[in-house]
Amino acid sequence: MKENSNMEPIYTITGTVVHGRGIGKHVGTPTANIEADEHVTLPETGVYVAKILEQVATDRLSARKFWGLKQTNCTLYIDVKRHCVTIGEEEVYLSAKEFDVFYMLYLSPQTTFTKEQIYEKIWHEPTNNHLHAVENTIFQIRKRLKPHCKGHEYIKTVIGYGYKFNSD
Repeated sequence: MKENSNMEPIYTITGTVVHGRGIGKHVGTPTANIEADEHVTLPETGVYVAKILEQVATDRLSARKFWGLKQTNCTLYIDVKRHCVTIGEEEVYLSAKEFDVFYMLYLSPQTTFTKEQIYEKIWHEPTNNHLHAVENTIFQIRKRLKPHCKGHEYIKTVIGYGYKFNSD
C-alpha cells in the first residue's frame, strides 16, 4: 500500500482473475474478481476503480472477449503502399488479387461493377467465362473481413448485376 499526495491509500494487487456471476457485464459495467496472493494487504470490502493495463495492452481482442465487450470500432483503413486493410485495430491479410478487387470497389462506392468488369480490370485479360474467379475472390474477401467487424458487409451483391462497395 502507498499513499498519494492527498493521503488516500493506493493499493496494488496482483493475483488471478476469476470468473464471477457476470452481473457487472449485464448492467454495462464489467468487473473483475481477483483472487489475490496470500501476502497482499487488501483494502476494505467494496467496489474499486482499477486499471487493467497489462491484459489490455498485450491482447486487446482477448480482453474484449473476457470482459464481454463488443467491438464497436469498425473503421476501415486501406494502406495502398503496403497493400494492407485494417478494420478497427486489426490488420486483415488479403492476397494481391483480393486487395485489388476490394480497393477497386472501395474507390467507387456508388458504382456497381459486373463480374466481367472486375475480371478484365484486375486480371488484365478477357473473361472467357472465368467469372468463377471473381465470385471466389469476393467470397474470400468477405470471409477474411467478417471476423473483424461482425454484422457489417463491406461488399454488397447487386442481384443479377454484380458487386459494389457498401459504405453504410
